Amino acid sequence: MTAGTRAGTPSLTWRTVSTAGGLVLGSAAHVAQQAAVLGFLGHLGGPALYLRSLYTPFGMLSLAIGEGLVVAVQVTASSAAARGGSRDGRGTIGGPVVAMTVLGAGGFVLVASGMWAFGQPLAAALGVPQPQRADAVVFLVAMVAAQCALLLPALAGGVLRGLGRTHVSGVLAVGETLLVVATVYGVHAVSGLTELSVPVGTAAVGLCCGVLAWGVVGRAGVRPARPALSEPTWQVLRQVALPIGASYLVLSGTALGYLWLLREAGPVDVAAFGVVQTLQALVLLPAIAIGSATAITTTLAGDVPRTAALGLALRVALPTYLVVAGALLGARDLVVGALVDAPDVHAAAVGYLAVLGPPYLLLGTTLAVLTYLEQSGDATAALLVNAGFFGALLLVGAAQPAPLHAGALTAIVAWAQLPGFVLVLGCATWLVGRRPA
Repeated sequence: MTAGTRAGTPSLTWRTVSTAGGLVLGSAAHVAQQAAVLGFLGHLGGPALYLRSLYTPFGMLSLAIGEGLVVAVQVTASSAAARGGSRDGRGTIGGPVVAMTVLGAGGFVLVASGMWAFGQPLAAALGVPQPQRADAVVFLVAMVAAQCALLLPALAGGVLRGLGRTHVSGVLAVGETLLVVATVYGVHAVSGLTELSVPVGTAAVGLCCGVLAWGVVGRAGVRPARPALSEPTWQVLRQVALPIGASYLVLSGTALGYLWLLREAGPVDVAAFGVVQTLQALVLLPAIAIGSATAITTTLAGDVPRTAALGLALRVALPTYLVVAGALLGARDLVVGALVDAPDVHAAAVGYLAVLGPPYLLLGTTLAVLTYLEQSGDATAALLVNAGFFGALLLVGAAQPAPLHAGALTAIVAWAQLPGFVLVLGCATWLVGRRPA
């Protein structure tokens, strides 16, 4: 049977859907975790939700460190499995993974130190009211430290996904989510902490789940070893981790750009737009799962043409996001109501979702294609497309008369999805045609 025929068989499509299902299980767990935390902060009242909105661009910065390394670990594990997958072969993964863990922890320490040192002037530049600046800096630094703790189970999950054990990784993510939610609420109830309950509870659970997850990874034949950065590992870091990390930096810069564009919009606008941005990040997690599942299954299957793999990603992503966009549009009032108590923020966020809901069909499919490109050797090209698109988007926003309100910015973002989809699909078609295998 030829590779082209194999790529079109139901077995490969089913394996992709099944793998994506495990990834979506993990993504859904993280969606629930983020939504529960957002709801916790929203129901606290006061400045908590505003502080969470300020964290959005810095959360992207944390993802730039974590996700780049997680995908690099996943690609490393997939390559080992594709070469035969023996337990001896899997044992070679331990050194690179430990090295990437050390690199990631160092990155988080640098980010937290920089935020502590320059947090006050940065808060002033973003228009944070003077009385809230000190609290904002403490909260942001604590959140980055908590993300560092979550790196341990995240890297373990990357190894499991790379070995094709996406459902095991998903079950571990569900357990982590349940523990995070319970611990955050428990810390709040016992200590009386407000927004700081989130980073404190998250960090504690991250460390505990990291130990458990690495125990599961050990049973799969991958054990920690002396940190090793061989030439193949450096190649994965250069070709996968760095471009993916840079893509998240682009998203972080874009989120900061949104805050700057809304600097005269007022706290209600900023909070409502932050809620929508957070929901958008959560809604798009299945797209990342679909693109990643396509890369994993086609790598493990062997010589699958990249044109067939791209078609596979589109066949899974389009119907998925037809359902997602429709469901979110129909249930937007209920979804926002579960996260926000303040009537003015609630009303504004529901209005923004009415505009952004339908374009999620295009945005989700676009992201699935970009994710596949990132994990199949074209991460640098995906980065350039991302940077060009979001740079143009911010320039359009900056060209609008001041003050720019969140409703106008939401409309710009929504209308940009059609040219963005055409751009990404055209670039993807050219890239897979240039390097078909």
